[in-house]
Amino acid sequence: MALLLICLALLQDPEVYVEKATGLRFARDVGGMSRGEITDYANDQRPDLGVSVPYKLRDDEGKLLMSLDIYAYDLREKSITDGVDGEAVKKHFDQVKNDVVQKQGSKGWHSVKHIADSRAGLGAGKEAPLALKAEFEVTLKEGGPTMGSLIYLLGYKSRFLKIRLTYMADQKKKCEEAFEKLLSDLGRQIKPTPADPKKPKD
Repeated sequence: MALLLICLALLQDPEVYVEKATGLRFARDVGGMSRGEITDYANDQRPDLGVSVPYKLRDDEGKLLMSLDIYAYDLREKSITDGVDGEAVKKHFDQVKNDVVQKQGSKGWHSVKHIADSRAGLGAGKEAPLALKAEFEVTLKEGGPTMGSLIYLLGYKSRFLKIRLTYMADQKKKCEEAFEKLLSDLGRQIKPTPADPKKPKD
């Protein structure tokens, strides 16, 4: 058994980070984006905040075009169901949207405009899992460039799975190509969670 575990460890790709609670895999490079330093909040005695995985997209000169962060966490919520229809997910979606709006002010972003809410697939196929999506237009400082900001949220394996990204609006097409590759990669990994036989049926 010990030998088997050693062999499995050697076979694991050191360039890929595997999030323990969901089993989702995050490559070092996706769609031209580079993964940054991963934060496990359990190390700060806040396991309810889960894990965050950041990615950055830069141009050839090193200028930052897009920041994208993926979070898997539960906030001690016990009723997170898979997908977008659970009450816990819907309630938390309203909360995270409000968090963005509250960034506007003297100590935050210069302006925040809520554009739209929708449901969006993580990938282009019919089988792609759905996420709740919120779209914003923001400026970080007065006279600064306009930026797009998106939030995706769904439940998965008793966790909130949140994707938050901010990108330069004048580079929207290039940024979309990058983050859509990451969304598709996540979508291919997300599978329906088997029902718990110990839980009573409705």
